[in-house]
Amino acid sequence: MIVTFIQTIQDDKKRDVVEEIYDRYYKHMMACAMSILKNAHDSQDAVQEAFYHIVSTSELFENASSQATAALVHIYVKHAAINLFRKNTRQSKVVLLCDNVESIVKDVSAEDSDIERIMIDGETAAIVSTAVDKLAPLYRDLVIMKYYYHMRNIDIAQVLKIDSNTVNNRIFRAKQKLKEILGPEAYERITR
Repeated sequence: MIVTFIQTIQDDKKRDVVEEIYDRYYKHMMACAMSILKNAHDSQDAVQEAFYHIVSTSELFENASSQATAALVHIYVKHAAINLFRKNTRQSKVVLLCDNVESIVKDVSAEDSDIERIMIDGETAAIVSTAVDKLAPLYRDLVIMKYYYHMRNIDIAQVLKIDSNTVNNRIFRAKQKLKEILGPEAYERITR
C-alpha cells in the first residue's frame, strides 16, 4: 500500500526522496511501531500514516541519508504509533519503548551535519543537547521539531494530532523546563 501511495506522487523529485526514505528506513519504522503497538497490522498503519506526513512535509527532507532525516522519520513514526495506540485503547498514558534514535538508526552514515550542528555549533550544542535529552519525550520531540527542523506550530500540531494551542503551551513549558535544567545564566546565554 505504501509503495502504491509513493507512486502516486506527481513531483518526480519529491517521489525520489520519499522512495529513498522508504528504502532506507522502512524496517526501522516498522521496528519502532512494533515496539509500541505489538501488532504488525497496526504497525503497518502507523508507518503508512508517517509516510503521509513525510510526503506532506517533504521539503524538510533534503538528504535521505542524514541523521536529521533519520531523527525526523523516527519522530513521525513514533507519534503515528502512539496516536494509533491511544485510538485503539482509549487510554491517555503510553509507555514509550522506542525513544532512542541512535539505536533505531545506528546504520545511518555520519557524513552530514549532526542534529546539534543544525541548531548551534560547538560547546553550546553539547550543553543544549544534554538539556534537551533530559526533557520528557513529549517536550523533547516538540523542541526537536520546532527548533531543529524549524517546523511551524500548525505543522507540528498536524503531525502529533493535537491542537496548535496545545503545541504553543507545550513549547512554552518545554522552554521553562530547559531553563530549569540549564539554569538561568546558561539559558540566557543560549537564547540571546
